[in-house]
Amino acid sequence: MAYKYIVAIANGKNFILGEDNDAVTIVGYPGNLYAVTDDDLGQSWINRVGGVEKTKVEAQTIVDDAMTVIQEDWDTFSDEKKEKHGNVRPPNVTII
Repeated sequence: MAYKYIVAIANGKNFILGEDNDAVTIVGYPGNLYAVTDDDLGQSWINRVGGVEKTKVEAQTIVDDAMTVIQEDWDTFSDEKKEKHGNVRPPNVTII
């Protein structure tokens, strides 16, 4: 399956509708990045949410940068706080 990668700010209500989930594959990632089915319905969703298309390489870089911030934040947690979060440092994420 082919995907388009976009950056879009989730504005809450009406960002991903029930009918979107039925018609389009939308996968969210750190960094406000989304992988969306590369078809007419996917393009319609991208247009509706004002998504800005990125290449797959650009998209992975956005996710990597976001994960670096998340991991650096984790590294500053106290042992007690880490324990509350399962003592598992957030892993790197590879986009589809």
